[in-house]
Amino acid sequence: KEDMTKIYGQMYLDCRKKFDYAPLGIACESLAHLSGRAGKLLSWAEKQEDARICVVSHAGFILAAAGHVLGIEPHSHHLSCDNASVSAFEFKNGKWKIKLWNLASDE
Repeated sequence: KEDMTKIYGQMYLDCRKKFDYAPLGIACESLAHLSGRAGKLLSWAEKQEDARICVVSHAGFILAAAGHVLGIEPHSHHLSCDNASVSAFEFKNGKWKIKLWNLASDE
């Protein structure tokens, strides 16, 4: 964070608030694209009858998926998620449910 702030200044800090770094002009994924990918994953998973699916990803993607499930804007600061944590989603009777959220090590 400190190095990026030195390079990009306030623009970087503003981008961090929105989790959208595209305005910096660096090669990165926009929040809209990330959210779209999370929605596509959930749609695909809905079609996998009686399947248990493990998705390994970074916290940003998990937050985007949770945003879809809960019907809130991705990264709206209603939720937080640690990297290397475990969350569990369930699709049952046509609806998504978050069964476990952000289980992390007690270190």
